[in-house]
Amino acid sequence: SEAGRAMAGRLHLELGHVAMARGDLGDALAAYRDARERGMDEEGSLWEGLALLALGDGVGARSALKRAAESGNAALRARARLATADAYRAAGDWDKAASMYESLGDDPANGWRSTALWHYGVCQEAQNRMPQARDAWSRLVALAPASLEAPLARARLRATEEWETASLELETVTPEETPAESAEPPPGTRFAIQVGAFSVGANADGLAQALNGRGVSGAFVERSGDGLSRVFVGWYDTRTAAEAAGDSLSGEFGFGFTVIAREPE
Repeated sequence: SEAGRAMAGRLHLELGHVAMARGDLGDALAAYRDARERGMDEEGSLWEGLALLALGDGVGARSALKRAAESGNAALRARARLATADAYRAAGDWDKAASMYESLGDDPANGWRSTALWHYGVCQEAQNRMPQARDAWSRLVALAPASLEAPLARARLRATEEWETASLELETVTPEETPAESAEPPPGTRFAIQVGAFSVGANADGLAQALNGRGVSGAFVERSGDGLSRVFVGWYDTRTAAEAAGDSLSGEFGFGFTVIAREPE
């Protein structure tokens, strides 16, 4: 009967999970294929692809995952797309993998968003595209600070100087021209903290929205002629207040920050 066939398919799927947990990948693959033949086509295809990926058969994995990626189940479809991106990454096809991870990372309804953003950054780092990698990891930290990948992203941000601060418009002066740190700024000077500089404007907008959504008031974006969109939090009446706010953000999100001053016009 149809009910009996479905039960048999589910049983083989569970047997595959048990074998997978034991590390018996060959047995797991056989069980998942049996499950697929007994009506569990989409879910069986997903797990068949995952087993093949674990066995190092990237081509076979992508073929199986393609069936699952066409599922009407959104969660199963997203998991299959993530695994397909993993297969491309394992094969060294960084651009193809990055494109798929980026698509998953841009989808707010996707339950694998934080994982996709982490791996998108890894793909960019592998190609020495550090601004794009930092963009992805900073979005991850802001959007999913409690995710399993967030500590990894914070560590990579710290290890790669966290943000693109080298391109700040800082005026170079000789030591004799440098004012004493204790000098009072002109009356009316306001201070803000820069927490990110992005080559992709939409990523800057996303970080500012995420910060405001998490109760960080005053996050805003400014775009400059060098092509970067900078995310600031402010304004503050004193440098001390701005530094205190920066320290608080750094402790909560792992952000690096730079205090900038804007004198009254």
